Amino acid sequence: MNKPNQVVTIRNQYTKAVVSSLRIKGSTYKPKVLQSNMYAIEVGEGANVKHLFDIEAIKKNNKTIKIDL
Repeated sequence: MNKPNQVVTIRNQYTKAVVSSLRIKGSTYKPKVLQSNMYAIEVGEGANVKHLFDIEAIKKNNKTIKIDL
């Protein structure tokens, strides 16, 4: 993320239930979820929200997603 201290919300892609939502410190965040599943991620707040869909959670994941707001 190019802007620090953003709100990050993780939702179950299918049920739309919020798994976690918090304001992170800094510009890097590695969320942890309890189930391997597909998730939607929202980063930012107000008019500057970026949505990412079809993010798969797996046990060993070294993949990085860069988000520009």
